[in-house]
Amino acid sequence: MFGYDRAQIAGLSTRLLHVSDEAFDQVGIEVPASIGESGHFAGERQYRRRDGRLFWVYYEVTPLDSADLDRGVIWTGYEITQAKQVQKDLRESEARLRLTLEATRVATWEWDMRADVWYASPTYFSMLGYAPDPGPQSREVWGERRHPDDREFVLREMNAIREQGSREFDLEFRFRRADGSYRWINNLGRAVEYDNAGRAVRMLGLQIDITERKQAQLALAQSEELLRELAGNIPEAFWMREADSDRVLYASPGWQAITGAPPLASAQDIWKIVHPDDLERVRTEARAAPTGGIDHEFRFVRADGELPWLRVRTFALPDAPGQVRRVAPRAAARAAQQAGGPALAPSVDTAPPARSPR
Repeated sequence: MFGYDRAQIAGLSTRLLHVSDEAFDQVGIEVPASIGESGHFAGERQYRRRDGRLFWVYYEVTPLDSADLDRGVIWTGYEITQAKQVQKDLRESEARLRLTLEATRVATWEWDMRADVWYASPTYFSMLGYAPDPGPQSREVWGERRHPDDREFVLREMNAIREQGSREFDLEFRFRRADGSYRWINNLGRAVEYDNAGRAVRMLGLQIDITERKQAQLALAQSEELLRELAGNIPEAFWMREADSDRVLYASPGWQAITGAPPLASAQDIWKIVHPDDLERVRTEARAAPTGGIDHEFRFVRADGELPWLRVRTFALPDAPGQVRRVAPRAAARAAQQAGGPALAPSVDTAPPARSPR
């Protein structure tokens, strides 16, 4: 173990096996003291091999005569260098994980479903402004910290999870911080232990602060609602489609209000309402004009049989590099011309060119 054979080590002081004189002196204090109290000593220590390399040893010392240590002791040991390295790697890994979880505002927890208590990492508390508590936590206490609008829903779900022995869950709700404000939380759990009936009895999980994501979702929903309200009160129709296909991404309510036609799903749907006498002219104009450059007028057939005129203008929507990815047409109707009146000649606007004219 130490790199010496019996002849080389016989008669030498064990001092040369220790990493330092201080370490040797410490053993000379610890071992007799332990033997004096319990008659035995066990411990872990680094030693030095003959070639100078350090290694870890677990060893035990038993005296031949506990009343007289000078008579000698029996020293037994085995190398634990690999085990100590594993422990070191595990501590470093846990430290990195803890730092990562703290930086990303993610906490871990463990739920004993039989006792209905749970334990949480320090981040669980700190993300909400509370002092870390390593002891068992009560669902009732934390239940009072949920937003009043979420309490019944979460309590119902958690009771069902416990009673049914569910294997996993994914819940979103609001928790009250220590300062009285609320944060949105995503709680995810998965079973890691089951009873004989296959019901979950222990869960591990994550708690993630998703407040910023929820706020972004709310802002987007409010923006979409404003857009819908605005679009619903504009007498014109407008829509957006992909520049390289006929697929319509969005069409305002004005399309149905003006034409009486079904919702606009494809640019091809426009041809279905063009008056037959104008259809060929409109197709020719569309083929000749650049993408986003159409400005023409034609008659269309409403579902109620009326024949009003529709003016359609298209505008290209280029991306940052300047390539047109989408096209935004606008359409406005006016009453039918008087019999014998001249039709308006088509004109092409100066919108940026692109491939599809519709």
